[in-house]
Amino acid sequence: MKNKSGFTLAEVLITLGIIGVVAALTIPPLIENNQKIQYAVALKKAYTSWNQAMIRMAADAGTPGDFSTFFTGNEVTIGDELVKYFNVAKNCAESLSGCFPDKVIANFDGTGAAASGYDALTYYRFMTADGASYSLSFNPQYSGCHTSYGAAGTAVFRTCSLMTIDVNGLKKPNAVGRDIFYFFITSGTGNGPILYPRGGNDYMYWQTNGCNYGYGAGADKTGWSCAGRIMEDSWEMNY
Repeated sequence: MKNKSGFTLAEVLITLGIIGVVAALTIPPLIENNQKIQYAVALKKAYTSWNQAMIRMAADAGTPGDFSTFFTGNEVTIGDELVKYFNVAKNCAESLSGCFPDKVIANFDGTGAAASGYDALTYYRFMTADGASYSLSFNPQYSGCHTSYGAAGTAVFRTCSLMTIDVNGLKKPNAVGRDIFYFFITSGTGNGPILYPRGGNDYMYWQTNGCNYGYGAGADKTGWSCAGRIMEDSWEMNY
C-alpha cells in the first residue's frame, strides 16, 4: 500500500474562504477604478466632439472667430444647427422626453437625494450613437453671448450657453461628477468657440469649490466642479 497525500476538506474550505475574502476586498475597488477610467475617457471624447462641432459650425457660417451670432434666438435655434454635426441616435429637442436622465444626484459618491427636472422640455436634449446625452440651455434675454460670468480676458467672459453632459446617457449612476458634468459654451478668448468646464480656473475653480477638495475631512462631495478637475488632472478621475 502506498500513502497518498492530499488536502483535507477543512483545508480546502479554509483556502476557499481566504480567496473569497481577498476577492471581496480587491475586486470592488478594481471595478470602481475601471468605471472611473471609462467615465473620464467618455468625457474627453464628448468634450473633443463638441469643440470640433462648434469650430466646424462657426467656420461653415463664415464666423470662425465668433460664435455669438448663433445665440440670438433660443435653444432650438442653436440645437437644430449643432445636431447636424453629430451622429444623433435620438433628438428630443424641446418637445420629447427620454433623452436625458430626469433624476440626477448632486453628490459624486452617490449619496443624497436625486433632484428631478433635468429632462424638462425647456432644455434642448439629444442622444448620440455612442450613448452620451446632452442638454443645452441659455437665457434668451441676452442677444448673443453675455459677459456676466467672468472678467475680460477669461475663457468665460463671453458665455453663450450652459451645457450638461451625461457620458453614458440614461444609465446609472446619473451622479454629478461621476457620469454627469457641467460646461459653458463660450467664445473663448477670441480664438473661436470652446466648451469650458465648470470648475476650471476661470469659473468656480475646483480647488476652492468642492469636487473632492479635502474629501474625507467633511468637505463638500458635490460634483458641480468636477469637470474642471478631471481636465486639469490630465483627464483622470482622481477622486
